[in-house]
Amino acid sequence: PAGEIRDRLNAALPADIRVTEVTVPKDKNTDITAARYRIESSADPEKLRALCEKEQINIEKRTKKGSAIVDLKQLMTDVELDGNVLRVTFPAGTTFNINPSLLFEAYAAEYGEKVKRLRIVRTNIYSGNRSPNGAPLLNIFSKALEKFQPLSYNRYNSLSGGKFYGRPS
Repeated sequence: PAGEIRDRLNAALPADIRVTEVTVPKDKNTDITAARYRIESSADPEKLRALCEKEQINIEKRTKKGSAIVDLKQLMTDVELDGNVLRVTFPAGTTFNINPSLLFEAYAAEYGEKVKRLRIVRTNIYSGNRSPNGAPLLNIFSKALEKFQPLSYNRYNSLSGGKFYGRPS
């Protein structure tokens, strides 16, 4: 049936968009823990490198339930900067998620320069507790969350034990 599914999808898609393979999912969407991004930007590469090397990168994270200050530095793994291309892994999933554009909001706040060109492409999605370099993702993210004190409460956020985390203690 995979071939039939592929053919039916292709029949419904525009001619320049093709499905080449159909597989059964290996994991559930709730197993997603992180995502890897390739980000091209007009940010000054040296300033972006300096920002990524700071001990803390605090920025306001807004949600439907409110907002909080989060330290992106504690949530970034596998950071690689090559010219104007940044590759980075952030938490992603159904319980806790970081939008990589927050890093560029922090850049604008730090340097007073808005990034005019930003292209974010998610290149990988990870499930389980390992990053591409083998570091334990869940331990990294859990330790980062421990450093925040609750600003407001969110009973639906199971990862944070019912708390929405914010300002560093």
